[in-house]
Parts: sequence; structure tokens; C-alpha cells
Amino acid sequence: QTVYTLLWGFTLDDGRRPDISRRLVDGLRHEHVAVRELSIYWIAELTGQKLGYRPLAVANTREQAVTSWERHLARVGALVAPE
Repeated sequence: QTVYTLLWGFTLDDGRRPDISRRLVDGLRHEHVAVRELSIYWIAELTGQKLGYRPLAVANTREQAVTSWERHLARVGALVAPE
């Protein structure tokens, strides 16, 4: 289900939604690398940034970047700022 949703993709309007933004950032912690890869792909497509996230890095290294994305969500409210 998760991979299926990620394969369909996301629009800028989706990126403005806090629930979808949270799901994408949560995907950066997923146990399966495919979910992590697709999550950062869509985050980067929506924001133009990766904030140093590398899906194949060890968990501690990934976690530092995930924390940066969580701060972004707290500051902006979603991946993409509202219009």
C-alpha cells in the first residue's frame, strides 16, 4: 500500500497538506529502502531540497536529516508553504 501510494506521486497541493507531508517525512525512517528512496524523491521534487538525506546511509546518519525535515514541518506546517 505504501509503495503503491508513493508510485502514484504527489502534487504541490499535496505538499501543502500537513498529513501528506508528515507521511512523506515518516517514510524517511521506513525499514524498506524503496520506501525511503521514494519518500525523499517526492520530498525533493516538492521542495527542491534533500537536507542531506541519503536513503542508504546508516540509521544514525539518516536520523540527523530526518530531524531537519521535522524541524521544517514544525516551522512551515507542511513540506510546501501555503500560498
